Amino acid sequence: MSLLQINAQEVLRKSHQLSFQDTALILRMTRQLANVLEASHKCARISLNGASILLGPPDCLVDYETPEFIFESKQVFLAVFEKSRLLSFALAYVDGQMKINGSLEKAVEILDLLNVQTDRPRSLSERLGSMWFQFCKAFIRRQALKFESSDHYGTSAQAYELILDSRMQYTCGRFLTDSANIEEAQVAKFAFINDLTAKHGLFLAGKDHLDIGCGWGGMISHFEEVFQTRSVGNTNSLSQLEYAKRRFGAEILYGDFSELKGVGRKFNLITIVGMIEHLTPSRRSHLLQVARSLLHDDGFIFVQCITKPAIWIGGDAYRFVQREVFPGHFLETPLETERRFRDSGFAVIEQFDHGHDYGLTTAHWVQNIQRNQLALTSIVGARQYRVYLGYLLFASRMFSTGRGSLFRYLLRKV
Repeated sequence: MSLLQINAQEVLRKSHQLSFQDTALILRMTRQLANVLEASHKCARISLNGASILLGPPDCLVDYETPEFIFESKQVFLAVFEKSRLLSFALAYVDGQMKINGSLEKAVEILDLLNVQTDRPRSLSERLGSMWFQFCKAFIRRQALKFESSDHYGTSAQAYELILDSRMQYTCGRFLTDSANIEEAQVAKFAFINDLTAKHGLFLAGKDHLDIGCGWGGMISHFEEVFQTRSVGNTNSLSQLEYAKRRFGAEILYGDFSELKGVGRKFNLITIVGMIEHLTPSRRSHLLQVARSLLHDDGFIFVQCITKPAIWIGGDAYRFVQREVFPGHFLETPLETERRFRDSGFAVIEQFDHGHDYGLTTAHWVQNIQRNQLALTSIVGARQYRVYLGYLLFASRMFSTGRGSLFRYLLRKV
């Protein structure tokens, strides 16, 4: 399709569906977005009731990838643009009240730029709510054992089979090159752990391995098959337990990690991959205490986790994830994470900032989601499909631009 330079005022004059009042309203309400677009030399269409305007610099070029934000309700349009906040756009999108045509990646880029201008840090009430949540997790056992994100992980494994790799890894892969595919990246992550422990004198063949937060069991299956370990997993999800046993024949310990104290064996390697983010500070310390009690004195713990980036205000991206994806998840900075390791009796032997890997991992998941739209929608519904797609698109944007942080650590007892 050839590029077309379109003048917004001409489009408005040709439209018989917008009154003068509506035209003035749209131009006024979208002024902040228009300023962002002009400053970044980008353009987008805003459509209401079948008529549209083009926002952006005067020389803006439009093609089939130009994002179009479509509203069929003036009420929704007003609610979204009254705040011009990422959360308002995101909720309107997942609720089906705003549609997006054109490139979703470019739409996310535009919303990210707008978010930089309009985002707000956590309010006092949000901070107090977080403090109360942490208090309950620390002192009320029933609350401590509750897994707020259980619905997300309890979604049918058929859906995740359409999104993830063949080993069902819902955690960041290791990309040796940007051109690697998701299968290669997940295998490379396993090899990275094996090579890292071997570098420090632990050769995994014949060794005991515990994977805390093992998901659907793909990692322990690979470790047993390729590295010849005696691996066992731990999950608090009954559906994941059943899948891991059926698909991989894996040995799984079901329940909260705190119950692992009574397992009656020790391990040479304990892996905690993409799990610690679901724990509040007191629960993180408890996890590390339990892991330490299960580790041989010359053993290692490998931890992979998302951390707070250098610039973090707990803004709309975090609010959306808390509300729609991972309720109860918690982030600490790399310094806070490393201090917790030391306070729990561990030395950090190696650490790696691999945030770029997560940008690529989530981009591959997005491709799988879009490729399998019809099948996924039939399993999880249209709204949840948009939640997965929107969340992972924005995550890919954040991590690929260096504003997301993912660390890998190798720990040893001191």
